Amino acid sequence: MRFCFCFIACTDGYLVPILTNITMITKEEYLALAAQKYEQINQLQQETSFYQYEKKFVDMWEDLGRQVLEKNLSRVPDNRREKKR
Repeated sequence: MRFCFCFIACTDGYLVPILTNITMITKEEYLALAAQKYEQINQLQQETSFYQYEKKFVDMWEDLGRQVLEKNLSRVPDNRREKKR
């Protein structure tokens, strides 16, 4: 188990360090997530516009990065303003 410090902003404008538990995903979990994107990578070859190719490529990798980050940390709420209970 690894720990790291994350910082949250308080209402008075200061950053406060908190200790967060980080569980790393396994290689198999990462490869499973990446395998889901494999077909999308192949479909990019059909794009005729470099702009569309690049846009879809960046979106795809941002989505994969978000999925890996959520697996490593925790599920990010849909509404960032919603309070934890």
